[in-house]
Amino acid sequence: MHDLIKVTEVDGTASPRVYTSQDTAKKCFPLSSRPQNLRHLLAINMRPAHIPLKTSDDDDDMDGSLTWEAVLQRREEDFNSYHPVILENLRTVVSKDSTDPSRIDFVRFEGLNHREAPCASTWHALDGLLPRHLELKCGWDEHCDLSPLDELETKWPLESLTLTDACATPLSASCLGNISSLTLYFCSGVTISPSYNAGRALRRLRIEGNNVIDMFIGMSKRGIVDSVEEVRISNTNGGEEEYESSEFFEVLPRHTSIRSFDLAVSLRPHDPCYHALPLHLPPNIEHLRFRGPPETAGDLSNWLKCAKDPGWLPHLKTFSFHLDVELSDDRICKIYQGYPPPRPLTTEDRGRVQELLDAALQHHTGLRLVD
Repeated sequence: MHDLIKVTEVDGTASPRVYTSQDTAKKCFPLSSRPQNLRHLLAINMRPAHIPLKTSDDDDDMDGSLTWEAVLQRREEDFNSYHPVILENLRTVVSKDSTDPSRIDFVRFEGLNHREAPCASTWHALDGLLPRHLELKCGWDEHCDLSPLDELETKWPLESLTLTDACATPLSASCLGNISSLTLYFCSGVTISPSYNAGRALRRLRIEGNNVIDMFIGMSKRGIVDSVEEVRISNTNGGEEEYESSEFFEVLPRHTSIRSFDLAVSLRPHDPCYHALPLHLPPNIEHLRFRGPPETAGDLSNWLKCAKDPGWLPHLKTFSFHLDVELSDDRICKIYQGYPPPRPLTTEDRGRVQELLDAALQHHTGLRLVD
């Protein structure tokens, strides 16, 4: 049985709602596990009370749908009505926080938009809090803004930052030099400015969804991940990537601080299937997980050669290797136009994988295989 946490929910329609919840509740932590020693989550929903479910470009349509122009007008009107309510609710919550035995240590925004990214007035309504964790879940505009955080009188002692659904978003704020954990979930084109010593304290990096390796390469070139120790990169849905594997292999070995490396990738028909990856891994890795497409089994010679070399990743303690990443039929139709379709994992492939795992166990003393 896990400890209960306090949850305060704020939106633009009612007074704040307060209740307690188990940390395993998906409502509280649908994307990530509960941070250690978490006591109080403030969940802020910036969505208007009524969102049009249907749109049309036809001003004369008769089915009750709205034109895009009407949608934008509705959003502007909704913002002007619900935003003051949200600000009032937030000020009420903040005024009580300093005397609450369970002070707010996690702030989550949902439904951000072009007007509320969050805007400066919303950040200032939260001045006085001391959260350790911040999560921003972008809405229709796929945009967020951290810069107003630097204007608060009470500086937030943030340890972790999670962004969801942000697209082509530049980030620049002093908190980026203090966080030890960064998660980008289904983001694309997020760039982090190296100002404020961004990444100086970063130890854990998790990128999942779209554009994942492109973003890792960009952060590497800006020096954002120079001190990172745990890296998890996952794109198993065929999400768009623009990088070449050679570019990834060029920057990856430089990060000798990495101790735990977890890479899960789907097949890119125009690029090699990570046959050369083991030749370019940072040398100090202790925990290695790889999930890839069945096509990778077509040439495991580099993997097998490295597994038989005791000098390859000499500190390796745990190893996981699976070739079970397969795309859905609709993604295959979209991605594989003009390319041979992907193939399933065969019995022969499974034999090659087992040979690789056996070699790693034989030549790396104390190594443990994990799922």
